[in-house]
Amino acid sequence: MEPLSVGYHAVERANLSEKSTVLVVGAGPIGLLTAAVAKAQGHTVIISEPSGLRRKKAQEAEVADYFFNPIEDDIQAKVHQINEKGVDAAFECTSVQPGFDACLDSIRMGGTVVIVAIWGKAASVDMAKLVIKEANLLGTIAYNNTHPKTIDLVATGKIKLNQFITGKIGLDDLIDKGFDTLIHHNETAVKTLVSPTGKGL
Repeated sequence: MEPLSVGYHAVERANLSEKSTVLVVGAGPIGLLTAAVAKAQGHTVIISEPSGLRRKKAQEAEVADYFFNPIEDDIQAKVHQINEKGVDAAFECTSVQPGFDACLDSIRMGGTVVIVAIWGKAASVDMAKLVIKEANLLGTIAYNNTHPKTIDLVATGKIKLNQFITGKIGLDDLIDKGFDTLIHHNETAVKTLVSPTGKGL
């Protein structure tokens, strides 16, 4: 519920009108849940994600309408094929420069880029593009009184969280099967649940 609230707050920050078209760049846990919120609210969702497993998970969870691989696909071109003007909002969930660039390239005039990822380094911004597009560039951190709304999305069945779980481990496996996977093989995992006792998994 906690990471779902992060996604909910990000979508809320974008201040979307009904039936908007959005791009989510990065389909890790936060990107997937951001897409799930946007889709549950009735928006058309496009996902850009290089990992085949994460794209497959997004397709299985039905959190988007279109799924692209930024290594093979020109995301800006694909977006403009779907919506000639570009997306109303793009959510940057990767903390990598090409992800941010794809967001700015893909929004329509007056569109919004929401930075959801936590960046550990400085990014560059094409200020001319930002100005010419009259773009809105927003940051978002965690959540703000969104838990009741996210609980409602799950309680009403609009979002099924079990679809995002790719692993269940006991506390004894936290290093080898938990952190090691996230650090060295994160393309194979979406969300891993940890049980202190290992029971009930």
